[in-house]
Amino acid sequence: MEHRREVEQEFMAKYEPVDYRSVTKIDFHKDVVRVPPRPEPMLHEMVKEQPVTFWTEHRDKMHGNTHYSTNHTTPFGRNAAFTTPIDQYLNSRMPCEMQIYSR
Repeated sequence: MEHRREVEQEFMAKYEPVDYRSVTKIDFHKDVVRVPPRPEPMLHEMVKEQPVTFWTEHRDKMHGNTHYSTNHTTPFGRNAAFTTPIDQYLNSRMPCEMQIYSR
């Protein structure tokens, strides 16, 4: 009887539970990490509010942008120097030298 118990214990010690899950289930169907809920949407004034883009965030670093408004209705000012004919523009002051373009 004693030999039987020893043999059974040796046999049961080597026994490992069989995992019947497939490779797909083990590798790809893992528990998904819980993502916190999104914040509540804010109300926006679609007519007055300007979208935030790369250009609006970096407008003070752009070359050639001589004027931009601070009232946020028109983020980029218009400069007539780009469309003025060169013969009218030769003797006039540069846009950055004019009083209205001072920052």
